[in-house]
Amino acid sequence: MVEHRERFDGWIDRSRAAGEQAEPSLRQYARPDELARELNNIGVELKECGDLINAKAKLEEALALGRALGDMMLIHVALSTLADIEFADDRTASGSVPSLT
Repeated sequence: MVEHRERFDGWIDRSRAAGEQAEPSLRQYARPDELARELNNIGVELKECGDLINAKAKLEEALALGRALGDMMLIHVALSTLADIEFADDRTASGSVPSLT
C-alpha cells in the first residue's frame, strides 16, 4: 500500500508540474472551452496535492468560463470538484464529517 501511494504521489507531482508549465500556452492559444477543461484538470491535480487554495482558484475560473459558454458539463464538473474541496475543508476544520442538516 505504501509503495502504491508513493507512486501516486510521484505521478501527481509530475502531472501538476506539467499543468503549470502548459498553462501560459493554454491561455494564449486554447479556445475558451479547452481552457476551461484544462483549468479544471489543473484544479483537480492541485486538490490531490493538497493545495486547496490554488485548486479553488482554478476551478472557479473554469466554472466562470463554463457559465459564460453555457456548457453544463463544464459547470457540473467544476461545481462537483469545488464541493469536494468544501467538504474536505469542513471535515478538516472540525475534525469530523459535517452534518447535512
